[in-house]
Amino acid sequence: MKVTATAAILFFFVLSDVMPQSPSIDGDSLRNPFFIQSSLHYGFIIPHSSELIPISKSNPVGVELEAGKVLRKRRSYQNCNCYA
Repeated sequence: MKVTATAAILFFFVLSDVMPQSPSIDGDSLRNPFFIQSSLHYGFIIPHSSELIPISKSNPVGVELEAGKVLRKRRSYQNCNCYA
C-alpha cells in the first residue's frame, strides 16, 4: 500500500505541472483559454452498515484530472445564466 500511495502522490505532482508556462500567441487561445487541472483526493469510510465494517479502516485515494476550455463569448455567458 505504501508504494501505491507514493505513486499516487508523485502522479499528482507531475500532473499539476502540465499547464504551459507562457500564453500562446494565437488570438483565439487568448480569448478562449484551455486549462488542465489535477486533484488528489484522500478520504475515510464511515461504517454506517455492517457490510462496511471490514473496509472502514481503509483510506481510499482518488485522482481527478480535468481539462476544459473557457468560452468568453457573449452567447456563452448568456447560456450559463450568469446575469449580474
